[in-house]
Amino acid sequence: MATSPSILQIGLLNMTFTLTGCELSTGIFQESQPIENQLEVTLAADPTYVPQTLAASTREPILEISDEQQTPALGSSEQLNPSPTKSLLPQTQSATEPAIPEPAANNQSDRHFFGEFNGVKTKWEAMKQTLAGELEEQNRKVQALKLKLQLIEQIAQNVDFKTKAYVVSPYHLFAEFTLENHTPYAIKDISITCDQIAPTGTIITSQTETIYDIIKSQTRSSYIPLPYGIKHRQTQSLQCQITNFTVHNPE
Repeated sequence: MATSPSILQIGLLNMTFTLTGCELSTGIFQESQPIENQLEVTLAADPTYVPQTLAASTREPILEISDEQQTPALGSSEQLNPSPTKSLLPQTQSATEPAIPEPAANNQSDRHFFGEFNGVKTKWEAMKQTLAGELEEQNRKVQALKLKLQLIEQIAQNVDFKTKAYVVSPYHLFAEFTLENHTPYAIKDISITCDQIAPTGTIITSQTETIYDIIKSQTRSSYIPLPYGIKHRQTQSLQCQITNFTVHNPE
């Protein structure tokens, strides 16, 4: 029959366990290293390691980086030429819709309008200049005709023209003239046309003679008879008139 341990034996065992635990605890503290040294060792072994004490003190979330998301080593093409960052804003355009082209730059040199090319413009400008020159020339002619008409009216009113016709044997017609110039102009190169008139009033024949003299203003000139051809057997009268003249040095 086994005897139960005595109170003394139980007390000795408790003291032994207590002392042994102190020695073990003391050995653990002696073998432990400072926290700073532990951090250095841990960081050297694993560069991605973040101590829990630092994470708890800074209150910042710890991001886990997988092997695929780790930064590539220096010298690679992806590190030297990083890809452009993608926008995180919501896309309003669906993938199926065609892309809207950007408006082209407003370049005036790329714009062409019908009718503004140099060739067409040059052609119209040349035509306009030609027509303007012709119009100016016609205006000069019109002014000259107006002046001549005024002179004719003045001469018709202010030049007395008298004729005297007679027949020289056997059938030659002659006419003599007297001109009185009452205009402020001197006239020259006067053309006189005489018509042989039948009894019915029909012009049988017509002939023009020119007096190449200058009749000054406010003068009178008489001329010897001028020949006007052979008298027709049915000529009843001879009608003469001034048909042309030239103004000499108009004032």
